[in-house]
Amino acid sequence: MVDDLFSAKEQKGSTYRYIPFSEFVDISSKNLNYEYSIAADDLDGEISINPVHTDKNPFNSTTYTGRSTVFSVHSHVNMLPPSPRDLEQICNIAADFQGQPKYKATMVYIPQDSTFYSLIITDRDKAAKFSERLKGEIDNNNSFIEKGIFQDLLIKNKCSYENLNKIDKELIKLALVIKLMDGGISIVKHSRKNGKATQIYDVSPLKTKRGVNIYKPIKCQ
Repeated sequence: MVDDLFSAKEQKGSTYRYIPFSEFVDISSKNLNYEYSIAADDLDGEISINPVHTDKNPFNSTTYTGRSTVFSVHSHVNMLPPSPRDLEQICNIAADFQGQPKYKATMVYIPQDSTFYSLIITDRDKAAKFSERLKGEIDNNNSFIEKGIFQDLLIKNKCSYENLNKIDKELIKLALVIKLMDGGISIVKHSRKNGKATQIYDVSPLKTKRGVNIYKPIKCQ
């Protein structure tokens, strides 16, 4: 998907314009005060990127997607990976079988270091069901609500992420709730500055010597 973005070309017509991905990169990199977003459409097998949008908000940018959209990208100026709200957004789209049938992924772009984080639909039916579980579980600070289902799961399984660095901790926390809820979403990190390195974030069940079930964080190529 990342390669598809960089291969997209500018297209112009009397009533439309599709942009090269470099335009989104330039705009989001030059102004770190706001989030920016784009939607990538599949038009007869060719990826076409809609013009850059911003709500002039440092923590949110509305992304306008439709029947032809295959994935969207928005910047995170705080350099953090996908949030619980991003997870909810892609699951809500997965549930929109008629309105957004082609949608595959929500991508977060970090303009400061050109890192991409992708939430990818691996099982649309599961992701659609997951959207129902997420309703009312995210607060105004974009965290799982206290004493909610997901916060409870995270507290019970904090050994999976408590010793990780800030970025990996957030990624594994999302991976953990997706795994425990069988959410039909995978998490992938892609770095353009490290030889196009790609890592998948997940957790794997493990039984300790005392017979306690825990989840081990996994990063694999």
